[in-house]
Amino acid sequence: MGVKQTASENSLAKVNLFLLLKSFTKEEFKEFRKFVHSPLHNNRSEVTDFFEVIKKFYPKFSHVKFSKENIFAELYPRKKYKDDVIRRLTSNLFKAAEEYCAYKNFKSDRFNFEKNLLEYLFHKRIDKLFWKQFNAAEKYLEEQPLRDSEYFRRQSLINDIEMMYILKDDPLYKKSSYEKELQNHWKYTLTSMMRLYGFAEYETYFFNKNYELRHAEHLLTLAEDLDYLGSETVKIYYLILKLYRKDRNDELLYTLLNLIEKNTNKFSRGEVFSFYVHLFNYCNINKLEHDSDYTKIEFEISKKLVEKKLLIQDGVVDPGWFRGIFFKAFNAGEIDFAEEFIEQHKSLIIGNDKENIIRHAYANIAVFRKDYGKALEHLSHATYQHLNDKWLVKQMYLKIYFEQNDFEKFSYITDSMKHLIKEEGLWNEHLIVPIRNFINFLTKVFRAKLKEIEISPEALKNEILHSKIIARKWLLEKIDEL
Repeated sequence: MGVKQTASENSLAKVNLFLLLKSFTKEEFKEFRKFVHSPLHNNRSEVTDFFEVIKKFYPKFSHVKFSKENIFAELYPRKKYKDDVIRRLTSNLFKAAEEYCAYKNFKSDRFNFEKNLLEYLFHKRIDKLFWKQFNAAEKYLEEQPLRDSEYFRRQSLINDIEMMYILKDDPLYKKSSYEKELQNHWKYTLTSMMRLYGFAEYETYFFNKNYELRHAEHLLTLAEDLDYLGSETVKIYYLILKLYRKDRNDELLYTLLNLIEKNTNKFSRGEVFSFYVHLFNYCNINKLEHDSDYTKIEFEISKKLVEKKLLIQDGVVDPGWFRGIFFKAFNAGEIDFAEEFIEQHKSLIIGNDKENIIRHAYANIAVFRKDYGKALEHLSHATYQHLNDKWLVKQMYLKIYFEQNDFEKFSYITDSMKHLIKEEGLWNEHLIVPIRNFINFLTKVFRAKLKEIEISPEALKNEILHSKIIARKWLLEKIDEL
């Protein structure tokens, strides 16, 4: 804008109006200018003038001249500064900005337009125009590829408006029928409730959350009795909830995986991503509770996430998911895929942990190639704040020091890990027990490796096979090497 910027910010920049305006893209800011200048949306000329003065400070709103006094002076030359005037202008422009945001969001959703126009014509009682718009709204919904919970909710809304319009000329219900609305509302109710219950089951199992889930079985039974209302969408959410029940099995997993693949285009990218998350959750639960190896299927699920580009949201990749998918490939022995994944996605990672995550991935590759010095070099530059991240790094240190026969450093890491679990208090027993068992068994194997104690390899392997434990496969390999 041709005016020198400064790092210091006037307190005006902390006002809600400017926090909101900062978030506007260039296109949105230009559109908002038209909005402010439109008499239909803003009939206060002083608010328009105020916008014209402050617009040159977009997008940072942090210039040395960006102050209440300077803005007032530009708006009202030769007048004494009045703070209440600036506060009123700021408040009114903020209201206009809020209305613009609501308008933009409304405008971006074609269904809202179709439904609201239908409701308007409902009150005008012009039969020809109402039914013309009703057909247009139904046609629009049918043309959309999505068949998720929201689709059924919208269908039900249109059905309801239709029924209310019919009843005005059919008080004895001779022409009307609630069948369509009932069907669509059932589909919406079942899918939305089973969807929420699925997420709640996940948080109940892995974290210290407490949800009222006693009606889960009723929902499942209802879906079964209604034969999923002939909808594969209902069946998908039914199977997702079943993944968390006691009678879950691998047949459910593969049936769901095939249904997701078949119906991917019927759901938003975010929803399809959540489906795969539930599949991972099932694998994780069974790995913790049973002697089950899901390495291959987890890699296949990971491949689908990568191939469908579901990890990339708004042009970026979450660091936790970058690490998670890398490990799925790495643990499956798909080293080439893992390395290619790093190179293709590392520039897209967001967050303060970006460099740590990348170094952690490279450290794993180095460990695989037995280049422990390189692995330690990568890890020495990686620092984490979250418990899950800290544990993964410490687990790698344990493996490296085991391979290097450095029991002193190994013991230091085991002690720090035990204290970390105790102090954080974020994990429940489902997660703590397998980690604690891993530390204890690995310590015993290490001492046997150093000839400090004698063990029966077969007895120890049998004990490990019947314990809840992480990294079981790697630990058994170390026993075989004794």
